[in-house]
Amino acid sequence: MISKVLRALTRVFFNAMFSGSDSWAKHVPMAMYILETYLVFKLVKSNVLYVILALLTLLALYVYGSSFHSFLYVILVSAIPAVWYFVTSLPFTRSLEQSFIASMKAFTLGAWTITIIHFANPMEFSYFIKEITKRKSLQVFFPMIWRIIPHMMSDLEGSLLANDLKGEKSWKGLAVAMLATKEYEILYSEGLISKITCFTPKYWYELRGMAVHLCIIFLLVIFLIFPK
Repeated sequence: MISKVLRALTRVFFNAMFSGSDSWAKHVPMAMYILETYLVFKLVKSNVLYVILALLTLLALYVYGSSFHSFLYVILVSAIPAVWYFVTSLPFTRSLEQSFIASMKAFTLGAWTITIIHFANPMEFSYFIKEITKRKSLQVFFPMIWRIIPHMMSDLEGSLLANDLKGEKSWKGLAVAMLATKEYEILYSEGLISKITCFTPKYWYELRGMAVHLCIIFLLVIFLIFPK
């Protein structure tokens, strides 16, 4: 049972954060996503009815970015802290309505926060690091992390499944996954030694994506200025 739950969580988190191709949505300044999340937080904090606006905007962003499949997993991941917040707040609020409102705010903010991770492009971070320092080891850090973490999650799911098929305990699957992680670390370290001197991060911004997010930011700011 524990193994099945861990496998399901691993698959859900993987699809919510790391699935999808290199679309225009991954070539938008990360500062825009962060600003949008902050504006959504301010809106939802002022009035819970803005939860609908925030979620519809997020849905439109994923659909237009051809990532609707990932949006479903983002919703599932966001529901985890929302349910936890609803249950744990009940003893203090003693009101289903107040706890539900608080959980919906947490759900919306969680969905936008995960969106930052989903559309984050490690090459953007590398590009800015290149402008700050000439150290290749730092420039390659974010692309390496973005490759290692999905591999770790995939190995964890595979190890747990193999243990289930063999009737072994769940902790053994976790141990095998940790050993595989160590192997990835060694392989990446050895491979990067020969490539790190010629690594040059390249990144660009998509005008279409920036136009879409400017419209979203403008919409959110309008609702903040004129709340009614």
